Amino acid sequence: QYLLEDTNNHPSSTMTQGDGDGQIFARATALIFVLDAQDEPYDHVLQHLTETVKRAARANPHIAIEVFINKVDGELFLSDEAK
Repeated sequence: QYLLEDTNNHPSSTMTQGDGDGQIFARATALIFVLDAQDEPYDHVLQHLTETVKRAARANPHIAIEVFINKVDGELFLSDEAK
């Protein structure tokens, strides 16, 4: 069983704080958060990541948290130094 939350640049568009965090995260074994490296500015995405991780850890201290960064092979990230 899984929950897919696709915010598509709108962090508050799906699940807001308190919407069953305990029920959602307490049963989960992992939280997988995918960042779009080409979605600038990053501040709103990082804020949403931070809030989501805090809520998940509060509801389930044993939850595994994985963060994937997608699209780092684009023009902005051609050099190894930029990656």
